[in-house]
Amino acid sequence: MVNTGSFGAWGRPGTVTKLALALSLIGLLAMVGCSTGRDAGWSMNQRALLGAIEQFRDLAGKDAPGAFSRFMDPGTSEVFDEVTACGWVESHPFGLPEGLSKRVWSFFFNTSLYGVQYTGPQNALVAFYNPWSDVVVITMWSTDGKWMFISDAEVLAGDFLRKAGRPPYLGVPLWKRGEQLPLTAVADADYRTIRAFHDVFKPMLPHAPAKDRKLSADEIKALSKKASDWRKHLPNLKNQKLLDANYLSAGLMLNRNFASIDTFGKDARFASIYKECVSTLERLQNGQLEKVLATADETPAQTRKALAEEMTDKWNRVSLVSFADSKACRFVFLQTDKKADYYLCFTYRPGAAKNQWRLRRIDLINHKAYYRDKMGKKEGAK
Repeated sequence: MVNTGSFGAWGRPGTVTKLALALSLIGLLAMVGCSTGRDAGWSMNQRALLGAIEQFRDLAGKDAPGAFSRFMDPGTSEVFDEVTACGWVESHPFGLPEGLSKRVWSFFFNTSLYGVQYTGPQNALVAFYNPWSDVVVITMWSTDGKWMFISDAEVLAGDFLRKAGRPPYLGVPLWKRGEQLPLTAVADADYRTIRAFHDVFKPMLPHAPAKDRKLSADEIKALSKKASDWRKHLPNLKNQKLLDANYLSAGLMLNRNFASIDTFGKDARFASIYKECVSTLERLQNGQLEKVLATADETPAQTRKALAEEMTDKWNRVSLVSFADSKACRFVFLQTDKKADYYLCFTYRPGAAKNQWRLRRIDLINHKAYYRDKMGKKEGAK
């Protein structure tokens, strides 16, 4: 048990005295810090905010309800149960099983990346994006000069944010739509979604000289009021029918990603590939990377080097985060609990025997590097 007072100025005291920090089923810590703005003379200090975000996400990845109680204003977290209910209503029409919502949202934050958009001297929007389910949680962070807390939150299907609220909101994650190979489609979904977040809310950042000088109490109050109306930049959030459709899409995609993980581990159709994956991880944990790569002979040379440098002592900390299959290939996605910017993709192809699949390629994808590369090409094209 951990006394929540140890979080210092990150999260207000008194809401919860103790939180159970039991390890979640799938352990992962991942983030992309894409921030804009300056904190000169502002009480929303950039370093303190990023520290608070990390504390929140770390706690939410272990105990989402506990993190909500610790960091969110009362009533703010109700949207999470609503979205979970939308996603599981068919299988649980009479109510959610105890602990389901906790499992869903702990997994969500454990496998999320985030972007930050400063909106004023006491406010910042933070988007947590889970590419596996293609769902975004937008949170408004506020400060009274001493405590940092989440004053507002909304859950969006990725389509809602990327399309500025325009329907339809497909119930299939962006990376699974066949626009490109799954191994890079995940990073591309992250880039496109976090980029859309910045594009939508960048106009909220106060212009100079407001952000470069001390502000009066009246100016701070006016800017905070303006920041609290962030939903006007996505007008369809005020359309209840579209908002409900958005919740349904987000809930279904969360459900389907969980289903893909369960299917991979339990369905007889995937028994051979599951067994092969477990065996491969055991060999990697025993330091047999070269032997594994001798079979996974389509692994690029650059990736072979990166695996030796980045993953040598981390194979015992990888967890399954998603699974995808097609007639020609099957893809197993894994992430580590201590490597923020990477995910692994194991690509399997049919073997000689019936229902046999062989690991032919391993990829190690860096979300942050992909984002920077895409941004560089975007800037270069101007």
